Amino acid sequence: MEDPLTVYYRWRVFSFAQGDSEDQWRTEPFQIYDNGPLWQPPQCEQRERAEEITPTFTIPHFDTSRGL
Repeated sequence: MEDPLTVYYRWRVFSFAQGDSEDQWRTEPFQIYDNGPLWQPPQCEQRERAEEITPTFTIPHFDTSRGL
């Protein structure tokens, strides 16, 4: 069984590539590639749950005016 975060990330990237937004996405089953597995996206109201399991990160800010 795959890590749920990996599955979520793969679906989310594909979803964005298909033009879905952060708040609204298609909920019908789909295949990413021919003869591949059938994916069932979560319902849109499950967004809060998906965000709970998605890790967050920040990009550090470096002050480039002072040089290295």
